[in-house]
Amino acid sequence: MAKERTPGGKPCAGNPLCSATWRDVRKIALVAALSVLWTNGRAAESRDGAPWADDALMIGVSGFSEAVCNEKGVREVKEFGADFVRCVKISNRETLDLLAKYGVKAVVKGVVPSWWGGKTELAGLMHEKRPLSAYAKAKKKYVPHPAIMAVDIGDEPSKSDFAHYAKVVKYLTGELPGVTFTLNLFPSYGSHIARTPEERLKQLGTASY
Repeated sequence: MAKERTPGGKPCAGNPLCSATWRDVRKIALVAALSVLWTNGRAAESRDGAPWADDALMIGVSGFSEAVCNEKGVREVKEFGADFVRCVKISNRETLDLLAKYGVKAVVKGVVPSWWGGKTELAGLMHEKRPLSAYAKAKKKYVPHPAIMAVDIGDEPSKSDFAHYAKVVKYLTGELPGVTFTLNLFPSYGSHIARTPEERLKQLGTASY
């Protein structure tokens, strides 16, 4: 029988990544990636209810699976020290209630249309595919909750779409004053999907992201 190893390929003997909690996490694919967020002092409250200090470092989970939107999953997130989770549907109020119960914040999705920059042929076309009119329902879809720290507005966009995103944020700020918006700027697809430097340039909109 093959010896169990950590996600990085190291033997499990004596390694904290092989704790029972971590094995459970791996089985249900809870962690797609770890996220780090610098707050600006107004984005959220800490787990003990006090405001975050300026430039506080928050550690979170990206890709919070539907399979763990339950009390056991949320409790384990709190136990391994996450401050927030990403990609919880704003309509999933039961999970948001659990996150609030355990003092974990959420970056919610489902308020605005999704946009992913990984499709090369769509780079620079966000203004056509997601005009400002597409965000008109955001005000109706956003329902406040104590667990919400921010609203997700997109994933890994091409630099070619940054100018339109600036307009989107300005529009949403007017529609939802006081709400924080987040945009994931980690274009991992640029090195995995693009086969040539030319293709990567078209995809990312810049030679170095």
